[in-house]
Amino acid sequence: MTNKEKQRIVEMRKEGYSYESIAKEINLARSTVSSFCSRNDVDKKSSYQYRNCKCCGGLFEQKPNRKEKKFCSKECCQKWWNANLNEVNHKANYSFVCLNCGKTFTSYGVKNRKYCSHECYIRHRYGERRENHE
Repeated sequence: MTNKEKQRIVEMRKEGYSYESIAKEINLARSTVSSFCSRNDVDKKSSYQYRNCKCCGGLFEQKPNRKEKKFCSKECCQKWWNANLNEVNHKANYSFVCLNCGKTFTSYGVKNRKYCSHECYIRHRYGERRENHE
């Protein structure tokens, strides 16, 4: 392996390329690239970026060419979203008119609601129709 090839392996590994993709580009065996990297302490982790967790502020690794992470763990993610419900983008809001009381109401995620409440459903089903409730 030439010095130019060695230098290219180091560059590509730091950019986040896998052993397989480096081997294909340079025309070497995957095991050759792998053993060179392990012998010379070349690792693609050096190309990772570190970010602060949106919840706790702790550092975590952001892998290159991956979806951007905002939290260090699932627990932090749930804790932050539960504390910041106003940040949630509700795209599936639907408006309806209640079959019993005629009141307009909205529903999140359910496209085929007929009643604004269980109380209205019972009233409509068992005969007490069109009574407004508060």
